[in-house]
Amino acid sequence: MQCLKPAEPSGLIPFLLFKLQQGMWRTGLLILLACGMVNAASEPVYKIAYNETTAPMVPLVKAIYAEMGITPVFELVPSERAISDTNMGVYDADLSRVEGVVMVYPNLRRTNEPLRMTELYAYVKNTSRIVISTSGDVALYSVGVLEGSKLSEEYVRQAHITPDVSFSADTFYKKLMANRFDIGLFTSTQLLTQRALLAQGARRVGPVLMSSPSFHILNQKHADLIPAFDAALKKMKMDGRYLKLLEAQ
Repeated sequence: MQCLKPAEPSGLIPFLLFKLQQGMWRTGLLILLACGMVNAASEPVYKIAYNETTAPMVPLVKAIYAEMGITPVFELVPSERAISDTNMGVYDADLSRVEGVVMVYPNLRRTNEPLRMTELYAYVKNTSRIVISTSGDVALYSVGVLEGSKLSEEYVRQAHITPDVSFSADTFYKKLMANRFDIGLFTSTQLLTQRALLAQGARRVGPVLMSSPSFHILNQKHADLIPAFDAALKKMKMDGRYLKLLEAQ
């Protein structure tokens, strides 16, 4: 009499139980491990772009997302690329930008609660004799800006200034020291990382040239996260964690 081989059950779980019952534990274990690897690989990674000037604010934004139950991956990229790639969906969010950015990039949304107030200042070499009494005086001189600094770009646009553009903070400072331009426009965000360097050979002149609140920026596909982000940030401002995280820069 012919012995019939029992049919292998369909479905992943019944199949694994069948193999284990047959003593084929290695096969079952390997399949379980493979499935675990596939699931881990398929989990989406939430990526936040930041640039060298906004880097000191990473701890604050990281803490806000932790409050929301999200663990992002932060990637350091050039400023202009960070915002344009976030607009295209390469990144899920951009760490911090001044208010008007979302008007230029159609796929971006900003939070409602500001991360901080950003101010724009004029800096000259320590040996310079330039005196700035009003914001309008800046247009009398050659001006340098850092690419991607939206507040600086908005200022020179309004003042009808054609600036010398630098593509890194280090190059920007070196150009100022080499007299490539008379005045360098620095935001308070940039000073978080460059204040000590500027103090070696430059000084601030004149009043605050322009100011604007800075917000966390998200690709529109994550607009539903904005209320939770705002709530977490407001909570941190009230309980004192906000200032501690900013001072940890």
